[in-house]
Amino acid sequence: MTPSEKITKQLIILFILLSCVSCYTKDDNCKIDQDAENNLVISKDLSNSRIQCIAQDSSGYIWIGTFRGLNRYDGHQYHQYFCTTNSLGLPDNDIEDIFCDSRHRLWVATVNGICVYNKEDKFDRIPVLTKNRFIQKIKEDKQGHIFAFNGTEVLLYNSRKNCFEKKFNIRMQIGVGFWPSFNIDRTSHIYISQLNAMLKYNSNT
Repeated sequence: MTPSEKITKQLIILFILLSCVSCYTKDDNCKIDQDAENNLVISKDLSNSRIQCIAQDSSGYIWIGTFRGLNRYDGHQYHQYFCTTNSLGLPDNDIEDIFCDSRHRLWVATVNGICVYNKEDKFDRIPVLTKNRFIQKIKEDKQGHIFAFNGTEVLLYNSRKNCFEKKFNIRMQIGVGFWPSFNIDRTSHIYISQLNAMLKYNSNT
């Protein structure tokens, strides 16, 4: 089995385990015993058991974002990354999204900003020019433009200034306890949906 095949197999197993965890309901037949739930650990090497996002980069590494830290899996072991006081660490330990773009850059969205993984095994923090730096999603359109979403605004990466700037506000009332979804289709249209409403924007305008 090649390293790539091994990583793919591990990723499938990880998704199956996550699906089992999310199967918890109020039904008596689906209740999980508290002791068993506490012992359900995907890997003791993960920085935190609360997994929030998973992505695979162009080199085949699996990146796992958790409530406390970022993890990289190479098929054999995990390497953990955390927020640091200097500018070469994660902006925050609460990882919301991980995205690998068409140029093989790995973007990491946190509750306190965005960063990009560099060749020195560190992170370059990207300034976010808005008050709300709680980044929920990062996406790319077919032209290679990088967008970020913070729940109330769509942000666009300015490669010349190396920062994220506000593209537009979303005109949607956000329900309490519900986060809107954010997606870009193959024709570069942006879709934002929330409960019984959906907004559509052209990313080129």
